[in-house]
Amino acid sequence: MRQFGIISSSIWRSKRFRQLESDLARLVYLYLHTTTHGNSAGAFVLPPEMAALELKVPADDVRAAFVNLADARLIRYDPEEELIQIVNFFRFNSISSRKHLQGPVRIIQALPYSPVRDCAACDLILAMFERREEWREKASRLKHSEQRSDHVEAQKILEAMGGFDSAAADLVEEMKLEPMLTSQEIGLDANTLDRLGEALLIPLSHTPIE
Repeated sequence: MRQFGIISSSIWRSKRFRQLESDLARLVYLYLHTTTHGNSAGAFVLPPEMAALELKVPADDVRAAFVNLADARLIRYDPEEELIQIVNFFRFNSISSRKHLQGPVRIIQALPYSPVRDCAACDLILAMFERREEWREKASRLKHSEQRSDHVEAQKILEAMGGFDSAAADLVEEMKLEPMLTSQEIGLDANTLDRLGEALLIPLSHTPIE
């Protein structure tokens, strides 16, 4: 059971959050970040009836809140699979290592098939890519140092980058994520797609998605 959830205090300045239709929708959003049904991937199956029981409100009101949150693009929601993904979850729950990565990967792979599941996988890949880009810049600085210890650290960082790239490429291939990764739903610009494709050794270009 998850013991805690992370949510940024900047939520109170978020235009999307403040413009939600009801206080219940705002409460449900906070609940999704902190519920014990959540996980390290920010994507989980949650029947509205379960949330309603814990929030002590009617299930139909929770369903309406889920739809409102999805319309505001604060979550992605598949009502048939009762699957929820918190948008931008990894912005505040970053992936720090390959060991840390294993949990979210297993969780996402075990989710029921759904476009929401694929979006969660793409968000994880992008979080990995952002981290490896930070490491790449750090390794570049260390390689220009005159200290041997800095060169050793740079090599370790490059090896970690390679591990992230390999894991991300495997996830794209295993889950057949290329159409979603290059779709308007994920919304990557051409430059980012080019750099991501170069890192994963997968040519990427924009494709439509139904």
